[in-house]
Amino acid sequence: FSVAFSDGRLGHVRIAPVAERCRSAALEDIPACVAAIIEGALGPVPTTPEDDTMPPFEQVAPSLIAHLYRDTMIERLRAQLVVRPVCEGLSVGVAVDFGHVISALPRDAMQVWGRSDDELLRVGMQNVHRKSVTRESFTIEGLPALLLSGSDYTVSSQALFLGDHLGAHYPAGALVSIPTRNSVFCVALQTGSLLGSAERIARTVSLVHDWFDDFASRPRNAEQMFSEHMYWWRDGALHAFPAVMTGAGAVVAPPQEFIDVVLARQDGPRDDRS
Repeated sequence: FSVAFSDGRLGHVRIAPVAERCRSAALEDIPACVAAIIEGALGPVPTTPEDDTMPPFEQVAPSLIAHLYRDTMIERLRAQLVVRPVCEGLSVGVAVDFGHVISALPRDAMQVWGRSDDELLRVGMQNVHRKSVTRESFTIEGLPALLLSGSDYTVSSQALFLGDHLGAHYPAGALVSIPTRNSVFCVALQTGSLLGSAERIARTVSLVHDWFDDFASRPRNAEQMFSEHMYWWRDGALHAFPAVMTGAGAVVAPPQEFIDVVLARQDGPRDDRS
């Protein structure tokens, strides 16, 4: 695990050596043993002065971000954080980006600022929106696809701004995958003859899942994996898009709105080959 101290130092401790040394220790001696190992590896832990207070809002505001979370990441702390639901399984919360680490801010600590939850989230959204990301465009199943990537863990929150990244308006929206903290992948769904049938959508989902599995198999991505689920983005909103992979391909259970907007509306000639 990694440790970020208040003075800016970073430290790392491997669990396996700690377990090995504690194995031969008496149960009552384990706390002292662990403390000695950690202090030996990281140096003395700095103490926090009793008069330590939250810095002024103006000082912290440039580092506030709206950070995307899976609900399972914050379920035990949700009441202590400033968060808003995004869609089933996803929420966005106020956090601070220290550069070397991102930390959620507890609601109690931010009360000293006297700022509303809406203002804190708005500032965080603005800061994330301004961050630069790498954009790569290509096609999947004849549909426009886009990969957003970057060097930090805030790229996942760019899923909230896909309308700005796609470069064109897609009334049917886009299928979205957020496999790692620093990547967002989406396939835009066009109307007309390229709108696609359920079979084409299923093939596209299968390809996105293959792409996710490729990311997950790379050792350097092990600590960055974010979500194995699919989402449907449309007009600035994300929706859960349930999909299960089988030996015969993807089985999708899209929300009713997706069926009404994407699959039931044909503005042009059908592509009978789909």
